[in-house]
Amino acid sequence: MLVLRVAGVILVSVGVLSGVSLLVAAAGLNLSVSIEGFWFFYLVSFIGGFILYALGSKVAPTEKLFKVAGGILVIIGLSAAVSLLLSGVQLLAPSDVGQLWALFLLCLPLGVLATLAAEAEARQHALRCLQKEFGRAPRRKSRAQGSSLAQKLERKPEASEETADGKREALHELKE
Repeated sequence: MLVLRVAGVILVSVGVLSGVSLLVAAAGLNLSVSIEGFWFFYLVSFIGGFILYALGSKVAPTEKLFKVAGGILVIIGLSAAVSLLLSGVQLLAPSDVGQLWALFLLCLPLGVLATLAAEAEARQHALRCLQKEFGRAPRRKSRAQGSSLAQKLERKPEASEETADGKREALHELKE
């Protein structure tokens, strides 16, 4: 399984380098291959690398994968946005503004979605852990009663029953 993870990391790295090459090519550097080939190589390597890494992992690494993928996509999308801004004020003379727009409009929203998916996965994992510990879902309370969640989690309870109540309340807040 280590082989799949290493192959996945290498493919993701190649995909990232292809994405950066697309960004640099749009900013004016000439590439020896076609842009369409780089787009295909970028997408296949990036997505295929994460699939191989996930297949080689013993546990479902979706949270970490989504955070890494989202971060990389956001960086490439923001770099394209900065390049568009620099070309707008004529500090950069891009060879293909359409390609910069494509990188910006593809990478930034997908990166944000991947990052939000990682956050949702982390919340779901925390909720499952708390439910596994207590065996059932906590009772519902109003939002006004849940506003002091941070205070309840930070204070040290004297009895173990208070700890269980605090965890049940934390579980309830995560569900909302």
